[in-house]
Amino acid sequence: MNIRKQAPRKLLLFLILLLTVAVCLNAATAAETKGSNIWDEDQRMPSTYNWTPYIYSGFYYDADTNLYTESLEMSITTSNRSIDSSNARYTTEVEPARFAYADWGSYNFIAWLGDPYFAGYDRYNSSDRNDTAYFANSNVSALSEKKLFEVLINEKSERKISSGDTLSLENGYRIRISDVNNSSQEFRISLEKDGSAVKNETVSRNSTFVYEKNLDNIGTTPIIAVHVKEVSDGKAVIDGLFQISEKSTDVSLNKRVDAMEITSVNNTTIVMKNPSRIDLSANRNVTLMDHIKIKVGDSSKLRFELVSDPKTDAEKKYPSRSTVYDRNDNNIKSWTGRSYDGFTYVWSDGSTPENLTIDISGSIGRTINPKEISYEILSYNSTFNYSDWGGFRSVSIAGDEYFAGYTAYSSSNRNNTTNFTSSDYNILEKGQISKVLVNNNSSRSYGTGSEISLENGYSLKLNKIEGENSSKTLNMSLMRNGSVVENVSVSENQNYMYKRTIGDVSNVPVIVVRIGSIFVGSSSTEISIPGIFQISENATNVTAGQRIDNMRVEYTSKNGFYLLNNDTIDLSRGRDIKLVNNLSIHVADSDTVRFFFFNQNGTSNNTSKSLKFVLPDSIFPYQEFDIKVLAADGSSWINAEGAQVKVNGNSIGNTDSSGTIRYTPGDSGTYEFSAEKSGYSTITTSKSTTDPEKTLTMTAPDYIFAGDTFVIFVRDDTNMYISGASVYQNDALVGTSDDNGSVSVTAPAAGYYAYKATKPGYAQGTMEKQILAYGPYFAVTNASLSELSFGFNQRTKIPFEVTNVGKEKGTQNVSITYNGQTTTKKVTLDVNETKTVSYTVKPETVGYNVITVDNQSFAFYVNEDGKGSGLTLFPDSISWKTVGLIGGLILLIILIAAGIWYYMKNKDQDKSKGKKSPSKSKPSSKTTSSKSSSKPASKAAAKPAAKPAPKPASKPKENTHKYSSSNKPAELKNSQKKARAAEEKKGKT
Repeated sequence: MNIRKQAPRKLLLFLILLLTVAVCLNAATAAETKGSNIWDEDQRMPSTYNWTPYIYSGFYYDADTNLYTESLEMSITTSNRSIDSSNARYTTEVEPARFAYADWGSYNFIAWLGDPYFAGYDRYNSSDRNDTAYFANSNVSALSEKKLFEVLINEKSERKISSGDTLSLENGYRIRISDVNNSSQEFRISLEKDGSAVKNETVSRNSTFVYEKNLDNIGTTPIIAVHVKEVSDGKAVIDGLFQISEKSTDVSLNKRVDAMEITSVNNTTIVMKNPSRIDLSANRNVTLMDHIKIKVGDSSKLRFELVSDPKTDAEKKYPSRSTVYDRNDNNIKSWTGRSYDGFTYVWSDGSTPENLTIDISGSIGRTINPKEISYEILSYNSTFNYSDWGGFRSVSIAGDEYFAGYTAYSSSNRNNTTNFTSSDYNILEKGQISKVLVNNNSSRSYGTGSEISLENGYSLKLNKIEGENSSKTLNMSLMRNGSVVENVSVSENQNYMYKRTIGDVSNVPVIVVRIGSIFVGSSSTEISIPGIFQISENATNVTAGQRIDNMRVEYTSKNGFYLLNNDTIDLSRGRDIKLVNNLSIHVADSDTVRFFFFNQNGTSNNTSKSLKFVLPDSIFPYQEFDIKVLAADGSSWINAEGAQVKVNGNSIGNTDSSGTIRYTPGDSGTYEFSAEKSGYSTITTSKSTTDPEKTLTMTAPDYIFAGDTFVIFVRDDTNMYISGASVYQNDALVGTSDDNGSVSVTAPAAGYYAYKATKPGYAQGTMEKQILAYGPYFAVTNASLSELSFGFNQRTKIPFEVTNVGKEKGTQNVSITYNGQTTTKKVTLDVNETKTVSYTVKPETVGYNVITVDNQSFAFYVNEDGKGSGLTLFPDSISWKTVGLIGGLILLIILIAAGIWYYMKNKDQDKSKGKKSPSKSKPSSKTTSSKSSSKPASKAAAKPAAKPAPKPASKPKENTHKYSSSNKPAELKNSQKKARAAEEKKGKT
C-alpha cells in the first residue's frame, strides 16, 4: 500500500513539504557546530569541529544557570582517518558560579572531565556581594597551586531536623543538632567526621555555620557551609548546604590523562592536547581522556561520536541527553540520531530513522501548540546478531527497537533479507509493530536436560538427542510458564520457528532458534545454539488516529509513520514532560527558555540484550542482603559486572565482578529495584519486605569511655538472649553474640557511634552511644521531679544529684537552662563522688515545662490553679505546727463519724435479735467480734479506720517489678523513704 492510495492530495502535498523541510533542517543542523555530536564525512561537516556541553552530554552542564566551562576542538584528517598530534584540544576555564543558596554569592567554578570542581573564593565584599563568597575571609585560588577540589554538595532545599537527629554529608561528615530553642531561635550544631566531633557552635536563625580546613598549601579554606533559616515547631530548619572535597585533584603541567596531556595551566585556564596521533580506523573505540571516548562507526566513510560513562549528577538523571535548545545561544529546532543518542543512528550508511522537528517560526516560547511537534519514524534494515540470518525491518521509538517485518530472502542481497523466509511479513503496513525482545548470538553449548530462558514466560527445554551420524535430531519442548506449548524435533544446522498471529498478519515467526552442531560423546552431549530471535506477540497499534501518550499517529505506511503532539505543551520552568514512550523533555528552571530531550528510563539506542535480577525469597527490614544481576549472553546468563542498581529510583552503586551488590532496606514496605547497563535494556522489579516475628534489642552501659572494654547484650522482644547476631559499629562488624547474647567491644575514640544488630528472621536492633573522652565526666544521677508538685508562678527548689562517673577527679561548670536562661554552678567531684546541686524555678507556663542540666533534659508539669505541693506545698507564712493541728482535727472528725456509724449499726441489730442471744451462740463468745462488741463504738471503729489509710497510696497491682536494696532505682528509694516518713508523722499526730 503506498502513500498516494491512502492519502488525499492535500495531505500528500503537506507530507512532501513537511519531509522536505525536515531534510533541509537536518542538513543545516549537521553543518552547525552546535547541532551534532556525530561527525560524519558524508554531511560535509567542517574538518575542525568543536564539541561543547550543548551537544555532548559527557561534559558538565547546568541547564538551570547555563553554566559550562569545557570544550573539545578536533581537526580531523579524512584521508588517513586520524587526528594528528596536538590537533585535539580540550579547554576548560574558570567561571563564577552562584551558590545554590543564592544569598551566599558566588565561588570560582571549573568543570574538569565532566565533573564540577571548586577553583577558589573571592573575599567577601558587601558592595559586590553577588560575585564574592559571603563566608570567605580571604581570597583563595586552588589553580595557583595546580589543584582542584570536587564540589560534593551545592543545595538549597529545606530540611527540618529535630534535636538529637543528624544530617549526613559527604566524605564521612555529618551534622548533629541539639538544644533546639523555639523562643531564642537558636540551637547547637556539632559537626562530626567519622563519628568524632570536629566543631561545635551555637547558631541562630538566618546565620551560616562554616567549617574551615587547611587544604594542600592553598591556606585555610571553608569546605562546609550550612545556612540556618529558622527554628520551627521545635526543629532546626536548614535551607542551604555547600561542601567541597578535602582531597585535591592534581592538574599540573605535563600530566597525562589517557591520550591527552596538560600543556597549559594558569589561574583561569587548563588546556590539554594529544601528544600522539589518534587512529580513527573503522569500528574502533578510543579512550580519549578518563570517561570520554571516541566511538568510530563500522563504515567506509569516516563517522564517529563522543561517548562516555555517566559521570555527573545531570548525566545520571538524564543519561542520554540531546543537544540543548537555548533561545539565546543555540536556537535549533530539529533533532536526529546525530544530535540525540536516544534516537537511532545507522552507522553503515549514516541514515537517521528518527527525526523530531518543532515547527515554529522564530524562537520557541513557553507554549508549543498542538501539531507543532512532528516526530517522523521510518523503517530501516536491522541485522540479526546471528549474522547468517541476514536482516529484518524495524522501527525505533526513542531508541526502543520494534519489529516491522521480515523481507523475503534473496541470495543477491543476503545481508538485507531474511534467510529463513520466502515471504514478506510487513506488519507495519497493517499498522502494527512488535517489540524486539531477544536478538542474541552465542557460541555456548548445552547438554540435554538444559532449559534456555526466553522472554514473556517462554523457555526452551532440550530433552534428548535422537538418531545417529548425519541424521541426528534434537527433541525439545517449547515451554510457557511451566507448561508445554509444543514438542518438536529439529535436525543439525536447522532453524526452529514458532509462529503466531500479530495483529492482522498470521503465521509470523515470533521465536526463531538456530540449532547448530550436535555432538554425542561416551559420557556427555553438546548442542550449540548460535542464534535466538524473539519478538512480542502483543502488537503495538500505530494506525492513523492512535494516541500514544502525548502524541497522536497522523499517518502510517509500509515505510514508516509519523506523530504530532495532540495537546498544547507547557514549557514552564523546571518541568519534565513525557512525549511518547520513554521520550521526554526537560525544561530548565530558568527565565530563558532552555530544554533538552532525554530518555526517561535511561536506556540507550539499539538495546536488545536483557538483564534479570536474582533476589532472596524473603527480605527483611534493616537486614542486608545480596542483589545479583545477570546479563543475557547469547542464550545463557552471565554475571553482569558494572550494572548500576537503583532502589526506588536512587542509585546504590554498581555490581562487582560477581554481578552482586549488597543493600539494606529500611522500613517495611515495597521496594522497586532497577538495573541499568550499557548495551542492555533496563530491568525493573518490585519486592515487598517480610515482617519478622521478633525484633532484636541492644543494651550497653550508660557511660562508656574511650579505650574501655564494654559488653553489648542482644535480646529479642521477649527479653531472651540471642546468639549468632552480627553486631556492627558504624557499619563495621565488631563481633557475633555468644550463647549469652553478649559481644565484647573495645570503645573507640570519643564521639557518637551507631550500633546495630542483625540476624536473619529478626527485625534489626539499633542504638546510638556516645563514647566519652577519658577523664572526669559529670552526670545527673538523680532528679526526682515526679515527687514534686509545681504551681503556676510559685517558686520551687529542685535538687539534682550530680555524680562524677568518669575516670579522674575534676572541676566542671554544671550548666542549668530553663526558659532560655542558663545558670552555671562550679562543682568539684572525685571519682564516683555525688553532690546535690539545687535550682529554683518559678514557672510562668501551665503544662509541661523542660529544664536542662548539662544536656540532660527533664520534664515536669505545672498546675494552673497556682497552688503547688512538694517543697512549696504551703505558703511561707503558715508554720508546720499549724499544718499538724489542722491535720489532727481532720483525723478526729473522721474517727467520730466512724464511731457513730458503727454504734447505730449495732443498735439496729440488737433490736431485731432481742437483748439476749440464744444459748447456741455461746460457743462463739470468745471470737474477736464478740469481744469487740462489748467495747464503746468509737474505740471499736478506731482500729479498722487507722489501717486502711495508706492503701490508696500503694503501687498499682500491674507493676510487678521487684527490687532488692542494691538495685532499686533512686526514684523508688526516695518515694518509699518519703512514704514511711509520712506514716510516722501521721502516727505522731
